[in-house]
Parts: sequence; C-alpha cells; structure tokens
Amino acid sequence: MISIYEYRRREPLYFQFGAADALLAARLLEGSGLDAFLREASLSLELITKAVIAQRLQVGENLGTSKVPVIHDVPKLWTYARLPALPPDDHARLIQARMYLQWAGRYPAPNKDEAGERDVADLLEHRVKARSRLSWVGVQGRTVPGHGPARLTWPDGDNRDMAKVVPLD
Repeated sequence: MISIYEYRRREPLYFQFGAADALLAARLLEGSGLDAFLREASLSLELITKAVIAQRLQVGENLGTSKVPVIHDVPKLWTYARLPALPPDDHARLIQARMYLQWAGRYPAPNKDEAGERDVADLLEHRVKARSRLSWVGVQGRTVPGHGPARLTWPDGDNRDMAKVVPLD
C-alpha cells in the first residue's frame, strides 16, 4: 500500500484541480499589475502539464521517468509530457513561466547570474525567431532590448489555452 503522499504525487486529478485553482486565482488577479497574477498563471501552466505527465504514467506510457518530475522548469515538463512542439512565441511563454516559478516571481534576482542570463537569452532567441514585438519586462525591471513592456493575460473566454503575452497600452 502506498502512502497518501505518494498517491497525491501520482494522481493526475490532484494536479488538474491545483491547475484549476491557480487559474481561478490568476483570473481574479488579472489586470491588478501584481506579480501574484504571473505566479498563479505560471503555476497553472506547470500543474496542468504535470497532470498530463501523471495521466500518461498512470496508463503505462514510457516517458523516460517513473514519476512526475519535481521541478518548475515548464519547458522541460512540456517535453516530458510529450506535448506538441510550440511556435517560438508560445515556447517563450513557457520560458516566462519557468522564470516566474523558479525565481522572478519570488526573488529580486536568481541565485546564480547564469540562470538569469540563460533565461533572458532564451527569451530573446524565441522572440527573434518569431519576429514578434512582444516581450516580457526583463530582469530587475529592465525591458528586453528592442521591445516594449508587456503583461501576461489569458485569451478571451478560453480557459484551456495557454497564457498569452500582450503589450500594455
């Protein structure tokens, strides 16, 4: 018999309900200008991706891991879940979620400079590929060069879609 904790670590619905809670919190905070919105939106994306991993493991798919990874690296989780490849803009949104969950939503700077530089470089790489003028307000309030400030928001009326980055007007 497995412990209640192990059961929760394996149960797809636990992750799905957590994602729904985080999505509701993000919706309530949307437009507030608070970092809490970005944290909750990012957490929702992380948890729904973990729900996919848990479901696939539960039905016996070989994902190269025997349990849901205990990480906040949303692009890596997306790969573990074997979800479809994303266009550069959408992949950049996964990077933004990683940044908010790992450090930007909680601390003034990452523990190691290399992590911050990696994240900014990853964002710029995917933004350049997409030739998009959208960006994320960068580390310590810097705006990513060549781009205006932006905020994370949900597409109109569709809770199932990923968060979108739209420019502030």
